[in-house]
Amino acid sequence: VPTLFLHDMPGGIDLHREDQAGIGGDGPVLGCDVGGNGNSDLAGTVDMETWLDQIDDVLDHMGWDSVVLCAQGLSGAVAAAYAAQSGGRVSSLTLRSPALLDDADRAAFAAHPAPDISPEADGTHLMRLWQHLRDQELWFPWFDTSHTAIRKAAPRIAPRDLNARAVTILKQARHYAPVWDLLSSHDLPGTLDALSVPVTLETDPADVFAPLAERRGPSAAA
Repeated sequence: VPTLFLHDMPGGIDLHREDQAGIGGDGPVLGCDVGGNGNSDLAGTVDMETWLDQIDDVLDHMGWDSVVLCAQGLSGAVAAAYAAQSGGRVSSLTLRSPALLDDADRAAFAAHPAPDISPEADGTHLMRLWQHLRDQELWFPWFDTSHTAIRKAAPRIAPRDLNARAVTILKQARHYAPVWDLLSSHDLPGTLDALSVPVTLETDPADVFAPLAERRGPSAAA
């Protein structure tokens, strides 16, 4: 059975080359930039239906009737939504540190939206993005900078690492905040509870949403 890999969002497949190489077993693994991310070409605004249609188009193009759908981080909401309406095209679902936000979590994220990093002539959008990427590594949630919110995992804040993420994200700068806000408002736990396909949760302590996967139950190392 082939595997379709959905990169973390906002972001791009270029940031997950090593992740792709480690999944899929003996079957083929395909990853591509989801609309409004990376090198994709999206006219208009981001929305869930566009992403679900894109997955259908990819599977049709490849001639795949059934796939394992693997998703990283916030893209887990897209994977679960597709599995719920795919008509059996998803044989199983693997979510790696998904954003398992409950009602209180979603309300908190809505009250602290992601920064607008639309390009500005003075370059201040670059500082907003850099700060947001860094803060996600230091606290969870990123907008709670209290002592109790300090993350236990070693932060991935080496300038080279932050720069690689920033460069990929800046390819679709105007979609950064809308993607964040749309996916962090999705009731992923509710969607998962209604699914009939097998779901595997994996996590790595360094992942942004790892604390939420651990809250839900046993998990395996990514």
